[in-house]
Parts: sequence; structure tokens; C-alpha cells
Amino acid sequence: MNEELKSALDWWSQVGVETPDLILSATPSKVIPRLPTKSKVETKKKIIKIDNNLQKNLKKIKNLNDLKKYMGDFSRSPLTDNARQCVFSRGNSKANLMVIGDSPSRYDDKAGQPFVGPEGHLLDKMLASINQSKDNTYITTAINWKLPDRKKPTNEDLDFCKPFLKRHIELVSPNIILLLGSTSLQALTGLTSIMKNRGQWQKIELGDKKIIALPTYHPSLLLKQPLLKRETWRDLCALKEELENYNH
Repeated sequence: MNEELKSALDWWSQVGVETPDLILSATPSKVIPRLPTKSKVETKKKIIKIDNNLQKNLKKIKNLNDLKKYMGDFSRSPLTDNARQCVFSRGNSKANLMVIGDSPSRYDDKAGQPFVGPEGHLLDKMLASINQSKDNTYITTAINWKLPDRKKPTNEDLDFCKPFLKRHIELVSPNIILLLGSTSLQALTGLTSIMKNRGQWQKIELGDKKIIALPTYHPSLLLKQPLLKRETWRDLCALKEELENYNH
């Protein structure tokens, strides 16, 4: 049994879904699950407001590799002082689904990729339960630098990161976005309560493109409050149904 299938079955068992029947694929070695229907020099820095020059610089960037390098070299904010590196993304940049979390964990900061610690393992299980993996999903965070421990993002933090995030989304150009947690929700919609807005589709306008986005709970919250997994499962089912319009 491959790892993605194990992850899917594990998630289903956690949310109380009956273990699905398995259908053998044409290749004997594979099994396909039948899814349920439903050290830096310390310097004192001031926050640099996002001005027209930065906006112009971001607009000149035409691919993800250049954006990653630009953000990796960027150091004009206290946000970058606490981080080892810019945590950019993982997954397939050509995917229909883009997943956006809040901010990097210490595991992410060390690895340089988002969602690689316990939260990431849970996220992978959640995605595998609806047939999503690194091959058909692109994952990033609203804030790409690790925040000091136990620090909640401020409005200034979000304002600083928004232009980078929006350019990131423009370059990926996904059809659907899954918003994990209140930070990504606020960054792209202005809404602040994930409890009130989870499961409710949002529309995000970037230039001429309109993208639908579904907010749900962040894996870190699910690890603390497992009972919320049932609500998240409903959100994932709604996401799967919408993705089917693009994946065929």
C-alpha cells in the first residue's frame, strides 16, 4: 500500500468516515481508493512600506524562480531578521489547486519549504483523502518568513507580505485556492474570523482574473482541537467536488 493511500485512509478514520473499498488499478503495484461521495549581523531596521518602486519590481518578475530569488535576497524588513531563509513553496506550480497557509513553522524555516513538520504531515493526509498530492497541488504561505515564537502576525506584517503573495498567486494562476487559517484569509479577503467564514467560498480578484477560494481550519488548530476535523472534512469534500470541474 503506497504512502498516499495510507495517508488518505488515516485521515478518513480520524474524521469518522467508513474505510472505503479499494479498487485495483491496471498496474498491479498500485491501488486507487474509491472516495466517499460526499547568523546574521544584528541591525535595527524599520518596516519598509510597500511603495510603487517595489510594486514595479514585482511586476517585472515573470516567473517563479525569479520571484523566489528576489524574495530570498530581500532583507528590508524586521520579518526577515528572525528567519533563516525565505520559505517559498512546494508542489506542482502548474496545478489547479493552490494551498496557502499562515506562516512558516520552525521545521519549515529549517527546511526552506512550507508544511514539512507535524502540521505538514496532517495536511498531506487531508489532501490525500481527496486525491490531491504534491503532483497536483501547489503549497505556500501568506507570510514567507518565520515569525518569532508565539507572535501573531500584525496588520503591518500582512501589509508587508501582501504584494509578494499576490504576485505569487498571479504567476501560479490557479483555478482554486484553499486558505488554511485566519492569516491567509485576512491577507486575501480582509475577513478576520476563520470560525465564522470557514466553508464559505470567497472570490479573489487579481487583475483580470477572478479566483474562488475556500477557507478552512489550519492543520495546527486541528492538532489542538481534533473535533474540528469533521467540519474540515466537509470543506474538503466541497473542495473535491469543485476541483472535479477542472481536473477532467
